[in-house]
Amino acid sequence: MKIIKGTNSIIGSKEPQHTLPSFTLNSKDLPEIKDWKVGEVYFFKLKAEQIEMGKGEYEFSNYTNSKVIHARFQIIEIESDGKESYEEEYARKRNK
Repeated sequence: MKIIKGTNSIIGSKEPQHTLPSFTLNSKDLPEIKDWKVGEVYFFKLKAEQIEMGKGEYEFSNYTNSKVIHARFQIIEIESDGKESYEEEYARKRNK
């Protein structure tokens, strides 16, 4: 499995910004979120069905000028896999 990380571009950087999509849940979808805190990192297990695919906007950068493939998914199941431990968070930040 390949892990894709979102990045924020640095002002003045020539690298393109890549932000992964976000999604919204409510406490009916996942009751555990009632006790969660903004800014903390949480893990999920998702089961999703691909419901759409197509070519979209051009992706312009110094390296590529090609259309980007877009896929849309419908979440079928979601499960909390817990909060990231301090050690895991530290290791993740150290490896960036």
